[in-house]
Amino acid sequence: LSISLHLNWWLPSEETLALPEFLSNFKTYIAQRLTDNGSGLTLTLSQAVRDAIQQDPEIVSIITSKGWTISPAPSV
Repeated sequence: LSISLHLNWWLPSEETLALPEFLSNFKTYIAQRLTDNGSGLTLTLSQAVRDAIQQDPEIVSIITSKGWTISPAPSV
């Protein structure tokens, strides 16, 4: 992405995060589409989404191999 995309209004439910399609879609539509030059850039996710993707080493590897850092959003 060449812009910031704010989805702070989106609060996925536990049911959504548990769907097999969630991780597949996150990988395809977010992780693989991040710029390859992410050095110094941070992907900020809700704690629940961060926890869900941490369960899939392939997604984490895609993100970190592109130089991105994964960070939880601050609690509100």
